[in-house]
Amino acid sequence: MNNYFEVTAKIWSMFLLSIIYVICCIPIFTIGAATTSYCYMLFRFKDKREGRVIENYFISFKKEFVQSTKVWGIMMVALVILYFDSVLSSNLVLESNGKLAMLYPMYYLLLFLVMAVLIYVFAYMARFKDGVIKSLKNSFLIATRHLGYTITIMLIDYLIIKVGLDYFLPVTIITPLLIGWVNVSLLNIILKKYES
Repeated sequence: MNNYFEVTAKIWSMFLLSIIYVICCIPIFTIGAATTSYCYMLFRFKDKREGRVIENYFISFKKEFVQSTKVWGIMMVALVILYFDSVLSSNLVLESNGKLAMLYPMYYLLLFLVMAVLIYVFAYMARFKDGVIKSLKNSFLIATRHLGYTITIMLIDYLIIKVGLDYFLPVTIITPLLIGWVNVSLLNIILKKYES
């Protein structure tokens, strides 16, 4: 019976953490710090040392705010550039009657690399204390070195979002929790290899 209450309490704590994470993401500029802190807490759950969930989340949020916000700013700029690049590429391909269709694979490769870094960088910062550039560089190297994991995480994240939006709308309420738990579970395996 005690085990049942422990599991229930843990699930409730994770659900509460997910709600706090979503609220902290509402001002868009705080997404970086919110995600780093969310990953930090999910790693603590994985290691069975979560402690006071809300208090620990906000301690991490405050501690990681500056660096995570800088990283998020860089990633946002990259995403905005990619968005305008996709619009420009589409127009160029249309105007050239398909002769410049090779722009599409280049665009999708760049998008894949940016998304790969996004998946890893905040979890990396939750695990390691490196500067902005080193965190981005190492996230890129780890994401490309463990391509199988990276693609698996992307596909699972896509399926969770698609199922939630297309077939079972209530899943969208727990989407951040599902995606966070899946990502951290897989990233935990990878990032532990880099701990000295």
